[in-house]
Amino acid sequence: MTPTGSHGQGGIDRLYFYLRQVVAARGMEGVEISYFAARGDAAGWRWLPAFPLRLMAFLWTLATVRPDIVHLNHSTHGSAYRKAVLAWLARLAGRRVIIHFHGMVTPEDQAASPPWYRALGRMARGADRIVVLGRHFAPFFSRTLGARPDRIVVIPNGIPDFAPGPPAERPHQEPPLILFAGEVGPRKGADLMIAALQRLDALHGDWRCVMAGNGELAPYRAQATAAGLDAKLSFTGWVDSEAVHRLMREAAIVALPSRVEGLPLTLLEGGCAGAALVASDVGAIPDIVIEGVTGAVVPLDPDAIAAALADLLQDPERLLQAQRASRRMFEEHYEIGRFADRLRELYLEVAGRPAVTR
Repeated sequence: MTPTGSHGQGGIDRLYFYLRQVVAARGMEGVEISYFAARGDAAGWRWLPAFPLRLMAFLWTLATVRPDIVHLNHSTHGSAYRKAVLAWLARLAGRRVIIHFHGMVTPEDQAASPPWYRALGRMARGADRIVVLGRHFAPFFSRTLGARPDRIVVIPNGIPDFAPGPPAERPHQEPPLILFAGEVGPRKGADLMIAALQRLDALHGDWRCVMAGNGELAPYRAQATAAGLDAKLSFTGWVDSEAVHRLMREAAIVALPSRVEGLPLTLLEGGCAGAALVASDVGAIPDIVIEGVTGAVVPLDPDAIAAALADLLQDPERLLQAQRASRRMFEEHYEIGRFADRLRELYLEVAGRPAVTR
């Protein structure tokens, strides 16, 4: 179960679009997957009036498809509300439930304990398995939300290998390209990125940057203009996977100073393309961005981000070593086939166990 289906632009839908491709190409022995869009095309608050129709469709799916397992991919806020209801219905129907968390709960969320946070806790305590994207999230579910540790499993995201071969053989651009790929907004740290680029220009002038993604672009274009970056920074708006992958192959560095994050596909794509990675210390990002190896882990501070970018750009050998390490990291851990294999093992294990009844 994903938010909008195979045509969705978000990270969860993209992940399962890639999984569909793998399953279509090689199958998944012993497992048959049916897909369901939990929210559909209703964006923002519009999911509220549309959700009763999705509930009816889900009940029909339970009755006709009769799945052994209901696998709910979810985040926080409205996503947690929707999936908590769907998980309850699935358990009521005697189905095994896997919840797969792609978001991040901040300390402020924990202190405020909003209704969606409490719904997340109930859903976690009642699930047969909880999938998290990295080691960072397991203690939160066990110690904070009270889920059983033996029901928590780490499965990192994966993507197809769209750029095989060592980074040195790829046509990186001159001047070096810094790529920000993702929703252009505060959650991904777009404002921090632009502020960092303004400072970078004083430290190292030979670079250009592309910010590729959807979002409310006008205020960020204005910020870039005020910072004097119009000649070096461009915005593409939303682009499809093929265009993103082309930019990734051209990029020397992929940067993502997110404030809230799980394990972003953008950084996996950067690793696949053999780009050095500069990103914030949130969620499971430190699992792939290893300080001094694949790039730099930075605080949410424009000066620190600019310094990390300058350090890489001013030292070509260090940059190349980070690019090679990033590519190796992808090959060893994050190729989509590995994700599919881990998911298959989980499905077969959970299908062989009695469903949780609480």
